Amino acid sequence: MSANVSTHSISRVAWAVLVMSFATLCGLCSITTFGIYTFLFTSTMPMEMRLAVGRGTALVINQDFAERGVRVAEDITGRPVSVSMDSQSQASVSVLLPAEDGGEARLLSSIILKSSTDVRFQQAVRPRFSWTNAGYHITLRSFFGRMDIVVTGEYGRSFLMEIATVDGRLVQINGAGRYTLEATNNRVRVITYEGEAVLYSNNRSQNRIIPRGTEGVIYAERSDPTVTATRQNIVENGLFAFTNAPEVGVPLPGRWGCTNIQDDSPRGTYTMDNWLGRPALRLVRSQGASSHGETRCLQPISPNLQDVRGYNFLELDASFLINYQSLSDCGTRGSECPMMLRMVYEDENGIEREWFQGFYTTSNPTVSWPPRCESCTQDHLQINEKVWYTFETGNLFNIIAPALRPAKIKLIEFYASGHQYDLFVSEISIFVGYVDAVPAVAQGS
Repeated sequence: MSANVSTHSISRVAWAVLVMSFATLCGLCSITTFGIYTFLFTSTMPMEMRLAVGRGTALVINQDFAERGVRVAEDITGRPVSVSMDSQSQASVSVLLPAEDGGEARLLSSIILKSSTDVRFQQAVRPRFSWTNAGYHITLRSFFGRMDIVVTGEYGRSFLMEIATVDGRLVQINGAGRYTLEATNNRVRVITYEGEAVLYSNNRSQNRIIPRGTEGVIYAERSDPTVTATRQNIVENGLFAFTNAPEVGVPLPGRWGCTNIQDDSPRGTYTMDNWLGRPALRLVRSQGASSHGETRCLQPISPNLQDVRGYNFLELDASFLINYQSLSDCGTRGSECPMMLRMVYEDENGIEREWFQGFYTTSNPTVSWPPRCESCTQDHLQINEKVWYTFETGNLFNIIAPALRPAKIKLIEFYASGHQYDLFVSEISIFVGYVDAVPAVAQGS
């Protein structure tokens, strides 16, 4: 009898072990299959991210709270970092895709951090393998301040950039375009020049789509975003990244005309080109040139857009990159900058006037060449080479003396000047409109 019981028990144990082994094998197979599928089809890896300082210093803070000042450039790939800009600094973060067929890395997105801006770069990932359908995902957190964003293209994949502000508002960008984001104590503001963005409230219960030519705003004391038309840009086809394909030799965008002036050969050149995949209008003079030359591009403002007397806001913006200049500063007379902006306008009395602003990268401390040209009203600005930089005048109605204020804008011009120069210009804009009024609910925030 006990032998029968013992045999029965052994049989039950054997079956239990067999069933458990089979279940374990099935589980291991499932886990292995899921793991292999996840690795092959859904796994990601970091995209290359380069921080480059256009002017001043960027403060970078790691996860261990170690701080360091960056004055030129730094690789921030694959690790969350916080970046802070002071009131005199500006930096650009480039998110890059790997090179193909031995070429250069390709720019997926350029994020320009303006002065007095703080943001945490949480991650930027791409699919590990090219055969998967997954897309690109960029995550920014704790944003406060102001930044410009350019997304150059999706390269056949979905794209998602998420920017969360300090107070929990969320902005999503889902494709190629040009955007400006602003987060202050009073509000979060998103301007879409090209593309489409979405603005969410802090509890995600309210959201608004912000299409091209509009801006979305959500105030601190309100939960629902609002969408309105943004300020008018009286420069036509000024976003060169979106007016033509980036191939070299594409004709100039409509309404623009360019020319070369030189004391001696060689001549300069102008053409649509790109810098790591970001389209721009490129002005170049090289071949060992040792005499004065200029490459100039201008646009006469359409007559129906010239009159700005009905507005109280006027701002000129430009985004550009100086790749090279051979002269120091802006030459012996302060007039040979590798990037110069010139606006021609009429004042209230019909007198034609000019406004200038110059930029340079190279400075020789042993020479004392003038910091501005004879016709300039402010000193030229020194920036770092090979870095995208965005210049904003601020409201020119507050900067130009009342007796000299613009009434009609006649033309806008940018040009490279000197001996040898290499300049990429991505955007030129003149915005007209009205000074923002802070709603009563946001006052004192």
